[in-house]
Amino acid sequence: MRAYPPQNPLRKLGQLIAFHRLLVIALTCWTAFACTAILMVMGYTARLDAWSLLAFRDAPALTLSGPAWLSVAIRDMTALGGFSVRNLLAIMAMAILLTLRRHRQVLVVLTAIVSGMLLEYWLKECFGRPRPAIVPHLMSINGNSFPSGHVFNGSVVYISIALAFAGMSRKTTTRLMIMGTAIATCIMIGTTRVALGVHYLTDAVAGLVGGAGWALLVYALLSSSPINPPASP
Repeated sequence: MRAYPPQNPLRKLGQLIAFHRLLVIALTCWTAFACTAILMVMGYTARLDAWSLLAFRDAPALTLSGPAWLSVAIRDMTALGGFSVRNLLAIMAMAILLTLRRHRQVLVVLTAIVSGMLLEYWLKECFGRPRPAIVPHLMSINGNSFPSGHVFNGSVVYISIALAFAGMSRKTTTRLMIMGTAIATCIMIGTTRVALGVHYLTDAVAGLVGGAGWALLVYALLSSSPINPPASP
């Protein structure tokens, strides 16, 4: 039998602190999701949702504000949250992690993505919120509205990938840059969904905090115990 060296107590303490920190952030995200959902169901966000949709449109035709190329750019950006693009990027990221022998991170990312899609589908069915009818939709859509699937699943994918790669760096600035880029991408996806008229603002907000919270929760639970034991000296 292999005899593995005892783990450094300070390292174990650091991992424990990081674990609880991730859980606190994840809980905060899901608390924000619950608050958004409650306010939406009770009708308190109706005026805000209507304003957010109309803010991107020119009266009286309710066409998208701005130059003609903006509509194309928004469609391109919203594709980052679509099934094909986000999962293609996830596969590429997991392939890189495999080449780096980061098997645990691959499991974390894959588990977060698959379970996140199932959770998002269940949430949509539970709330059953119809799509916005205030402004014309600028792309074809189907399914319920709350939470935004593009934003929820996009947040799960990009934040899970960011967590996996940020954990490889010891530089705080590098980790912040990786996480900041992922969060900015998720916010951009949410903004485009509202601009296209296919989601309310609260759909996008719920998708962002819900997806981020799920990615953080899965990462905290699965990354705390490595798949492979440490190599023997």
